[in-house]
Formats: sequence, structure tokens, C-alpha cells
Amino acid sequence: MKRNHIQILALIVTLICCACSNDVGLDELRSDPKLVLYCFPNVDNDTTIISLTASRPMYQNNLMVSANDMYGVRDAHITYTVNGEKHTVFFTEEKTDLMPPRSYYVTGHHQVGDHIRIEASVDGLPSVQAETVIPDMPFIDEVKDVMIHRDNQKFRQFQVTIADNPDTNDFYAVRLEMESSNNSIVTVTNATINTDDEPALKAGGSIDDLLDDENTFYGQFYIFNDDTFNDNRYTLHLNVNEYDIFHANTDMDDTTRKVHVKLYKITPEYFRFIKSINDQTNYELGEYGLAPTSPTFNHVDGGLGVIGGFNMTEHVVTITQNNFSVSNDK
Repeated sequence: MKRNHIQILALIVTLICCACSNDVGLDELRSDPKLVLYCFPNVDNDTTIISLTASRPMYQNNLMVSANDMYGVRDAHITYTVNGEKHTVFFTEEKTDLMPPRSYYVTGHHQVGDHIRIEASVDGLPSVQAETVIPDMPFIDEVKDVMIHRDNQKFRQFQVTIADNPDTNDFYAVRLEMESSNNSIVTVTNATINTDDEPALKAGGSIDDLLDDENTFYGQFYIFNDDTFNDNRYTLHLNVNEYDIFHANTDMDDTTRKVHVKLYKITPEYFRFIKSINDQTNYELGEYGLAPTSPTFNHVDGGLGVIGGFNMTEHVVTITQNNFSVSNDK
């Protein structure tokens, strides 16, 4: 199981305190606690984490809350089905390298097209349910890198050509991971992408964009859809500051980097969830009371949260400072 595939679970602690839906109102925020369900099944991992917590209503925000209240609920009854077939759900009380404390999980690989449904209940709270489907595998046709200059800075532009079905509405994400080494120590970091040259990664659609160029993506997980595509091929132009690649980590003195280009195909629910988080970060006018802040997207019946399937493909490029080399697929 790969750690970076479950980074989104880090949001759960902050969301369960005042989680809200796309139709949320003050009455709902003041309502009784609800179950909060998060799960992101995919093809790559052999373990799927199910995070089940309880929300804390807004009227309780002034109460002292122990650290244990931020973790998952115990003694829940969870039914996890794949294409109608039930899978055994396990529980871990202790935190592990890959799971928060009090996590539920299932084992086994998923396949493209799998229909996953989760139902959960616990004494004293309404039961919840949600479902998702594992999307098709995305495809990277090729990756090129060129050097560009912008605002007196040097950028490495990764030109990532992907395949897209023009007859369907598809949702994607891209992440660039920089791998460097110093003797036997290997370090992998998520790259911050400058989106100035990529229309698909422009937030767009709000008055805030006219007043500010803030375009932050949670966890360097750059979501986009195919609305701007005009063909069955599209080339992303992803700029990364050359200094950040080779000099930001002073402990790494080698001049070679492996760039892991990871392309995700995600479900519409996953996309809307991440977009709602990005909108909250970028929508600065809402902080000053000039406009309502975007709510966190929710599609769990009876409670709060998201179940979002995804699939991922990876292309590895080896680059050298002030030089270029042939890329290879992984």
C-alpha cells in the first residue's frame, strides 16, 4: 500500500469538527452529531482504509474536546460490498504508518469498473451509505521537458500528453514527485506546479479570480477535467521552478532527479470534494464577509463525507541539471 495514495485522509481530523455538505445551512451545522465516512478505493492498493468518525455540531464548538474524540468510532457495523459481494471489514485500534488510530479497512485488490458500496451504523447515530465505481486507467502518451524563463526565474516545463475520450466527461488529477538521493538516503517530495501556462489547471469561475491570482491545490494534487480539451489528446504544461528541483533540499548534492509523473483518473465525487477544499483555500473574499465561503462537498446519504474511486498511471523521467535525458515508463 502506497502512502501517497492515502494522503487525503489527513483532512479528516479537520473536517469532522464542522463538516458540511453542498446544501448546508446553519440549522444543519447546529444539528445532532452524524457519522462521517471517507473512503478512496483504487486499483493499486491491496488495503483500503475506511475512516468512520462522528461530527461535532457547531453548538458544541465551545466545549472542551479530548483528543480521542477526533479519532474513529469503535464498534461500528460496516458492510463493504464489491459488485454485490461482501468483503470482510477489519479494525485497528492503534495508529500505524499507513492508518490513523481506530481505522476500519478491507484487504484485496480492486479492478476497473468495480462497483463499491459501503453501509455503516453505530449505536446512537443514524446509519449512512454511499457508493462509487473504480474508473478506467488513465493513459500518458509521452512526457517532454523544456527550459523556460518567467519573471526572471528559470522553470522546467513538463509537457505531459494524455489520452482522453472526447465522448465522456472525465475527471483527472496530476502530481509530480521529485526523487533525489544522497548516498543511500532517498527523498521523495511533491513538487509545487506553477499553473500560469496550463489552462486546464486554472481555478476559474469566481469573482475572486479577477482580484487575486491565488490558485492553491491541496497536497499538490492538481485536479482538472476535460472541459478545455478539443481532441482525444491533450498536452499539459506543468512548470516547476528549477531551483526547487535541484537546490531547495541542500542535503541532496547530486545533480540528477527522477521525476514521477502520476496521472490519476478520479470519480466526479472525488473531483468535487477536492475542488471544494481548493475553493475554500482560494476564495479569499469569503474570509472578509464579501461572499459566502464554499462548503465542503458531501455525498454520503444519512451523514457526511465522500467515497471516491480513482485509478493511477505513472511515467518516470530522469533529468539532469542543465541537461535533458530520455524518459522511461514504469
